[in-house]
Amino acid sequence: MDKLQLVINAIQELKSAPIGVNTEIEYKKLINKYDVIFMGKSFNTITSLEFAHYLKEQVDTSITHEYILEVLPQISQMLKLKLETQIKVEDVGKANSKTANYLIQLF
Repeated sequence: MDKLQLVINAIQELKSAPIGVNTEIEYKKLINKYDVIFMGKSFNTITSLEFAHYLKEQVDTSITHEYILEVLPQISQMLKLKLETQIKVEDVGKANSKTANYLIQLF
């Protein structure tokens, strides 16, 4: 399986993982299982940096955050994810600021 498909499969799994989480115990199990902090009212937001860490540790060690930053815009259209671009503080106000991270809204 190629890297892009691995990323797609992983994000699809993470999209469904927080559904039905209602208690602190369930939330802790979710975080421990994926080693990713799920944020937001419905625990439906993660960061690309933590997603890349999850992929590297549990799916494929060759998947880097840089690769995730490159493919997420394409994947987000396919899977109907919302992305919020984050840049480094030192790049605020600069033209052509490079994306440092994404907030990924899973659903």
